[in-house]
Amino acid sequence: MNYMIKRLLYLLIVIFTFISCSDQTSDEDIAIKLKKYVVVWQTRGCIDTMKQQVLSKQITDSTFTIRYKQFIERDSSWFTSGSRFRIDSIGASVPNIDGNIDYRLLDKKRVRIKDTAYIVYKNICDNAATDNNHIVFFTEKYGELVIYVYPWGNHVRLVDYGNRSDNENIFYLCEVILRDCDFFNS
Repeated sequence: MNYMIKRLLYLLIVIFTFISCSDQTSDEDIAIKLKKYVVVWQTRGCIDTMKQQVLSKQITDSTFTIRYKQFIERDSSWFTSGSRFRIDSIGASVPNIDGNIDYRLLDKKRVRIKDTAYIVYKNICDNAATDNNHIVFFTEKYGELVIYVYPWGNHVRLVDYGNRSDNENIFYLCEVILRDCDFFNS
């Protein structure tokens, strides 16, 4: 039964993704200004929308840092936040921007779409409050693709990056993440 509910939620996400795809074309600077996510609240029994405006991205040899403003439709308010993730060595951790949690690199996976190779990084935050432990899957280009809060089963998935080509890539990357059981569950 639980398996069927998860599959139904994934189907809803896929449908929402196709409905929300935009024909709008824009250059890279405009495309990363506003991203749209779908939020599946298992604990609330609903699906919500979250918008994220990227304020800055910084990539070093060992970390990926992103600062953003987020708006969750249900809460009707903007808040500013950010994350710092490890990208260099599996098992290594780094304190988040605010310093109260650490992200540890669990795994990475190379995914090729047409002529472009993406590295999907999998970081875990498992030293937060027990009910906020989560896994973040991201790429350097698109930022956070999937966030899975495992104590509750809630998850967030990027669905709109501002143009059709990027949206198709994001859809494919998210499907690879969610369908590769070894990568997702490791």
